[in-house]
Amino acid sequence: MSLNLFKKSIFSFFCSLFFASCGGDSSSPIESSEKIENKSISGVAQLGPFEKGATVAIYELDENLEQTGRNYQAEIENDWGEYSVQVKNLKTQHALLKADGYYYSYITGKKAKERISLYAFSDLSERNNTNINLFSHLIHKRVQYLITHKNESFAKAEEQATSEIFKIFGIKGDASSANDIDLFGEDDLSAALFAISIMLQGDLSPADIEKRLDDFARDLEQDGVLDSSKTATIADWAYLQYIYSKNGTIRSNIEKLHPTASIPAFETEMDNFWWQNYSLGSCTDKRKNKILKNSNSESEYHEKLFICRPSFWRPASEEEIRKYYWPDDMKSIKGKEGDVYQSKIDSTACYVYEGKWRKGYLEDCTLGLQGCTKERQFEISKGSDDWYICDDQKWVGWHSEEINGYDDKWKISITNEKDTAGWKSAKQGSIRKGNKSDIIYIFDNNAWRLATIPEATLGGCTAEIQDSIGYAEIMNGQYFLDSIATRCISWQRSYPWDHCLEEVPSNGYYSCAREECSTPFYQNGYYHCDNGKWHWVNECFVEMKKLSTKKAKDGDSQWGKKCPSKCYVFESDSTDSSLGSWRFGDLTECVLDLGGCTKKRQNETGLGPHIEITSGGNDNYWKYIKPLDKDAPRNEQYFCVYDDTKHPHEWR
Repeated sequence: MSLNLFKKSIFSFFCSLFFASCGGDSSSPIESSEKIENKSISGVAQLGPFEKGATVAIYELDENLEQTGRNYQAEIENDWGEYSVQVKNLKTQHALLKADGYYYSYITGKKAKERISLYAFSDLSERNNTNINLFSHLIHKRVQYLITHKNESFAKAEEQATSEIFKIFGIKGDASSANDIDLFGEDDLSAALFAISIMLQGDLSPADIEKRLDDFARDLEQDGVLDSSKTATIADWAYLQYIYSKNGTIRSNIEKLHPTASIPAFETEMDNFWWQNYSLGSCTDKRKNKILKNSNSESEYHEKLFICRPSFWRPASEEEIRKYYWPDDMKSIKGKEGDVYQSKIDSTACYVYEGKWRKGYLEDCTLGLQGCTKERQFEISKGSDDWYICDDQKWVGWHSEEINGYDDKWKISITNEKDTAGWKSAKQGSIRKGNKSDIIYIFDNNAWRLATIPEATLGGCTAEIQDSIGYAEIMNGQYFLDSIATRCISWQRSYPWDHCLEEVPSNGYYSCAREECSTPFYQNGYYHCDNGKWHWVNECFVEMKKLSTKKAKDGDSQWGKKCPSKCYVFESDSTDSSLGSWRFGDLTECVLDLGGCTKKRQNETGLGPHIEITSGGNDNYWKYIKPLDKDAPRNEQYFCVYDDTKHPHEWR
């Protein structure tokens, strides 16, 4: 035997082991075929039911499962989606069925605005009834692939493909044929079809629904497995229907469209789907209060904790998580009062030792404060990012949304905690840092109390330092004591009185009637001690007070240097002319060169230049005077008015 002949023989031998023929497979995937003649094929076409007038077509397939071009069509007979097609003659029993038209959406409760198409693969020799539904559509490419590429019989291919789609959606039941399932049947498969039909529609338009279904069918074709991100998206949508109680609306829509129909429990199937997709499993009496995490990394709600409260899984509340979520067995871990242990299994779980281990809040483990126990009730401590108060076994931050109504608790806490423990009496106005915190306390009225922001820096405003001025900065832990002061800032800036703090405009002089907030105003800056309290003052007030070192007589006036729009006036004491103090003056007391209109000069007159005054209303009083011409004649008579309650001193 020649070498070439030997090679050809070996090649033919191995070909015979793996293929019927190595020279190109011309055989049909169908071992035997059966003609279909004069047969009526009926069923229902459903996504929601196709409306009356939609079409159902039966396409002839040859022995290679390819369309020949011959088809038979009929219209759907009613709004239940029922159809009947008369088939005269088909070469094989295998056919592709297509439903096309408008359908009723149970999600919107209305007829869809766009047409949609669904398919089904069927062996017509075995049946007179073939339903076209979402299951049949999803598996029709898979069935054809198993027959043409895996040499499966139609029956085995259909059973395998149906079993695969049931597995994907967690459906229990006979997986022999998707073509037998009816939305309005009385078994669990009808409920499953209802649920999956609703979930795959979601909130999509008909065009996007068709695109999704075709995409899913192609994804399933070769391996019978659906990409996990796709099932996660569907599960998330089903979960939201439960959370927002939308399944009741869907059922109501179905009942309006089909008032006489028996509607299966699709809600149970929808819930079961997202439970399985999140790896929660079933929720039974034995699993009551069991808390599990959504372990599907493709889900938008990955790692969200759910609690089983028979017979439904729902999101676990913070209190339930603290009480029931125990990913660790703490029996072998020792601890002492206030100790914390952060789970190595789930970093969101924290345990606190309080006589025994209990579930704590995550903040117990992450703030560096140890556990908030009953013994530490109302204790204040500085955490990693804020000040916190221990209340009802939970750390609450000063900037927390839960802080509303906590003002009194912060102040009460000082009397209950150990920050001032063992302190003795001290001189009135003395300040001292806490034993455990950075909070500053002041001795006032024979007791230690929280210091205000200026007190924390300057000490108490006592009689010995009356009328003094000092600079104070906000200290950590002190700012939460008088939060009411922050309202003064926005109140002050809402009026044109900001001009009081600005440089003199080039076109004139501004003044305003009020200099300070009517409520305590705490911020970094200067404070004035007056009648036992510190009051925030602006730099103009500070400049005016510094003039006290300058010798002056009653009625002296001058413009400010740091605040050149301010007029300062010295007013002597009513009993001793050598004593007195500087005050803010009216613009007329500096512009006219007549000096200050003081109490002693009341009703005094003098000549000055003509001035134009523009002023605001009585409530928002401000005054504007244009610059004077240096050469303006001084021939206008003015008199000093000192007893006006709104404008107590000015030249008129």
